[in-house]
Amino acid sequence: MIIGREDIQFSTGDEFYDFVYRNDLYGIIQLKEPILDIAGVMLVKEGVSLNEGIIRKISNMEGRYISILKANITPQLVEKLAVRIAKEAQDIVSQKNTFINHLYSKSPNGGGNYKAIIENSFYTPKITLYLFKLFSEKRAFFNYIMGNGLLCLGTMLQCDTSLKNLQRYTFLAGMFSDLCLVDTNYWNEGDANGEQIAKICKVSSNLIEKLGISIIVRTALSEVNLDALHIESDHPVMIEPGSIDPGKGYLKDLELYRNFEEMQTEKIDEKEYRKLIDSITDAIKISKFIQVLSKRFAGYDNANELLILSFAYNTEKGYFKKQIGDIMIDSFKQYDGVVKKVRKIAEIENMCLFKDSAWAYPRTEPAQILCKNKEYKCKFVETGWDICIVSEKEAMGYVGMKLLPGIYPKCALESKLDVLHDNRVKPKAERK
Repeated sequence: MIIGREDIQFSTGDEFYDFVYRNDLYGIIQLKEPILDIAGVMLVKEGVSLNEGIIRKISNMEGRYISILKANITPQLVEKLAVRIAKEAQDIVSQKNTFINHLYSKSPNGGGNYKAIIENSFYTPKITLYLFKLFSEKRAFFNYIMGNGLLCLGTMLQCDTSLKNLQRYTFLAGMFSDLCLVDTNYWNEGDANGEQIAKICKVSSNLIEKLGISIIVRTALSEVNLDALHIESDHPVMIEPGSIDPGKGYLKDLELYRNFEEMQTEKIDEKEYRKLIDSITDAIKISKFIQVLSKRFAGYDNANELLILSFAYNTEKGYFKKQIGDIMIDSFKQYDGVVKKVRKIAEIENMCLFKDSAWAYPRTEPAQILCKNKEYKCKFVETGWDICIVSEKEAMGYVGMKLLPGIYPKCALESKLDVLHDNRVKPKAERK
């Protein structure tokens, strides 16, 4: 199957029949060229909608009158393909990702209606056809970006908003945030830190203009700033110069649908414009954080618990807006006890007079607090009680620099930890 600018080509009758059957195109699909017998008599007319009987007949003509079948790309066909893609999203939510499933099932603002939101997000034929091309030819990458879009949308669904099209824009921003990686393996390898993630979003934002995607989505992606999220990784993703080439592969295919009539320029309320972009950017930050940690926790029995604990800790530290974060965290009632504990740890660390110097140790059952940046002039430093760290320690939630071996001053904020000592929660299963 070859998806072109004006038609879809099929090399066999079986391939044509399978396409019609899987996408429910009976009574909709039309041939671009007529099918003639050897005498020139028309067997199937072009440009008319074909019923199931005719389609079965065509599938049996292979090798007799047909070499290549071409189906017209019509508005009705595009609409059906959008429904098909939205169904794939539904399968991911219901079957393939338990964290995303939880977001949608526990959403206070109608997560069950997400399929309609997604269908309405494909508001230009360019978007639908390009995504269907990825779905048909590069399924693993399609599933990856669909998961990103669903995670971003699931984040936004936690909040009640009256901003027009915000949910649509948020889904598209999440889905296309990594589009520039389509012809690479970067999307499936290692972890990217905040700076790299922001660069990927910015490159993608420039590319998706070819699909007629709203300037609101493109601006939000170009403005994502994740520098504060320094994610330590043993295998960091570093995009090499020249590895993303818009003139090759699936990025070149963005040009396929240039002939489609452009949508009318959308009217944007100036008062809502900034609110839309800021809201989308907040959702992208959260979804990218969870996306990176999902890779880290893959294979853990308690992966969702680790995800929500890390997110709760970093929300309390101020990396994410509490308006969205608190609602998401509160929906995971099953982890309420340990969530309260890590948020309390973050709250105590935030009392530090020198930003991000206080470190509750050991994680996640701290009995003391040390000064990571060795601010000996701080009034909270307790001299004569230095703490010796003999091995490297990772930050909670993999945000921030690791704690390196060495001697660190003890912090008087340790006394605030007393509230954690009762009903201590033990760690769950280790990595399989």
